[in-house]
Amino acid sequence: MKKLTLSIISVSLVISSSYAIPMKFSSSIYGASLNYDSSNIRDNGYVSGIYGYLGIGWYHSLEFGLDYTHIKYKYNQPNLDQTDLTFIYTNYSFPKVKAKMGFHYIDSDDKLSDGGYTVILGLERYEPYKWNAGIDLFYTKYGDYINLNGSKGLDVYQITGKLGFSFGNYYRYGSFYLELLPSYIGHSDNAGFGKSFSSLEGRLNYYISSFSFTLSGWTGERSFFVDKGGFVVYNLQEKYKYGVGAEMGYSINRQLGIRAGINYQNLKERNNPNDVKIMTYVLNLGYSF
Repeated sequence: MKKLTLSIISVSLVISSSYAIPMKFSSSIYGASLNYDSSNIRDNGYVSGIYGYLGIGWYHSLEFGLDYTHIKYKYNQPNLDQTDLTFIYTNYSFPKVKAKMGFHYIDSDDKLSDGGYTVILGLERYEPYKWNAGIDLFYTKYGDYINLNGSKGLDVYQITGKLGFSFGNYYRYGSFYLELLPSYIGHSDNAGFGKSFSSLEGRLNYYISSFSFTLSGWTGERSFFVDKGGFVVYNLQEKYKYGVGAEMGYSINRQLGIRAGINYQNLKERNNPNDVKIMTYVLNLGYSF
């Protein structure tokens, strides 16, 4: 996987140098701690990863992410180690329209979802600094998953809409960006919590000077869902019920920035009558050049 990432970057750099195409690269490293409350099987864990963005001229960009997840299980059960790899290409050739396609792959100790992959498609129309509207389509395949009726294989279809508005005055009192994200998830079979799920998420971002603040929350039902535009895929046996989060970022200079956040989610595990609460603490350090 590392060779593939380096090869794509190398080809992009060769093309840009041959045709004098302007390039922009930014990257970030991040870590998150996971704490489970009232879980029958999980104790705690962590996530670490790297994200990269490569802008190629005015009309193309490539994003990639590599995540490693470790979850400690209770009662001497084997722990979970998982690696996720994501690539997303975005095209801006049409005025005020962007289209994306991507791929997410899971390499996991969880035998039911190991080798699972997600195909990512998206289309968005936007008016800079005013509004945006779009739709993301995700198809996830788990070839080895065993459903409640004993059948093998699980297909997950997800549609996520997006509608955003920008307002305020950055130089006087700060600017705001409000985004609404309705989602529908359909399963090919009953994996433990039904076959269809829907949710509504809202995010409010505030920018002033070198600071940024984000409040987010969602409600509904989610199971085996795709989040963060395809960079996060939830592949374990659980149904999420709602969540809230808060983040704060600070730009140290034009190249370097830091961001910290906290996220709370409520979920159900199979064969557990109690709701499980998970707290996630995230720290992100980014650099652009």
